[in-house]
Amino acid sequence: MLKTKEVYSMAKVEIEEEMLKEVENDIRDLINWIEVWNEQEKTGGTKLIEDEQAEKMKEKLRSIAEKLGLATL
Repeated sequence: MLKTKEVYSMAKVEIEEEMLKEVENDIRDLINWIEVWNEQEKTGGTKLIEDEQAEKMKEKLRSIAEKLGLATL
C-alpha cells in the first residue's frame, strides 16, 4: 500500500508533466505566431515583424524551452 507522501509525490509528478506539456504547446504556438506575423505585411509593404527580430524571438523561446527540458521545439 502506498503511503500518503508517495501518493502526493506521484500526483505532483503527473501535474508537473501536464504543466510542462501545456508550456511546450504554448511556446510552440508563440513560435508559430511569430512565423505567421513575420510573413504578414502592413499597408505600405512594412512587415509586422522583421526577419531579424522574428529569428531572435524564436531563438529566445527555444532557449526557454530547452531550459525546461522541452528540446523538441
